[in-house]
Parts: sequence; C-alpha cells; structure tokens
Amino acid sequence: MIRNRMKLKYLVSLLTSLLLLLSNSSVMAEAGRVVFAYGEVTAEDRNGTIRRLGKRDEIESGEVIRTSSRSLVQLRMIDKAFIALRSNTEFKIEEYNLGVDKEADVGIFSLIRGGFRAVTGIIGKRLRSAYKMRTVNATIGIRGTDYTARLCEQDCNQAFGNLQ
Repeated sequence: MIRNRMKLKYLVSLLTSLLLLLSNSSVMAEAGRVVFAYGEVTAEDRNGTIRRLGKRDEIESGEVIRTSSRSLVQLRMIDKAFIALRSNTEFKIEEYNLGVDKEADVGIFSLIRGGFRAVTGIIGKRLRSAYKMRTVNATIGIRGTDYTARLCEQDCNQAFGNLQ
C-alpha cells in the first residue's frame, strides 16, 4: 500500500513537471504574430537564421525584426499588445512571456535603430515593471499604454508619416 502511494506520488510529480515544461515551452515559443507586412521584413533568430516575414507569420522571443527602406510591419503580441515598426528599423524581442500569473510576465524589447509605435497589452497593464524598452542611451519602463519611440542618428528630418 505504501509502495503504491509512493509510485503514485512520483508519477503525479513527473506528469506535473512534464506538463509545466511543455506549457512553458509553448508560451515562450510564440511571442506574437505579424498582422501586416509591407516591403522587405525579416526576422533573425538566436542562431542567426534569417527568414522573411509576412501576414500571420509567428514571431518568437529572442528574434530581431528588421524592416528595410520603404517597409513597415505591424505585430500583435500574445498578450494583445500592438507594435508597429517604421521603415529602416531593427527591433529585438529580448524576452517575452505571458505567464499564468503576473509574477511570471516579462516583456523586454530593444530598439536598435529606427522607430515604432506601441500599445501595451496585458503584461504592461497588470505588472508595469515587467515591461521594458531598451535603447542605445537608456532603458525605460513605460507607464502608459500607448507610446511612440524613435532612435535618431542624424536621420530624423523626415516626418513620421513618411516611409523613409
């Protein structure tokens, strides 16, 4: 009887661990999807593999999203956040995870060059400290829900509405 209980506890523990591992890997895998893509838009994963992005394509945590000149992309993250990247932008999804509870949430991005507009989703709303945007000059925590950022390298004379 005691032996059967020990086997059952071990089996339950093993199954729980396996389910937790599988659920975390699936949450970590997909960070969001492409809603709209115009022009040449690519994603580079942690291994250096580059692929073209189009509508409905999945984007993952760790990827660098790039737009060329005269290109735009709009992303819908798994927490319903919205990110629109301008042309000539390089944007990294450093770490992105929507947890079961807010303590597991993390949304960390880096703007390497270019610009974007974002509306935060669940992560930015339920645990503000979990959402961060990094740039060359600073790491900022966003306290609002809608914001625009642009990293200028002597190329900001164009109006925000232009593609270049």
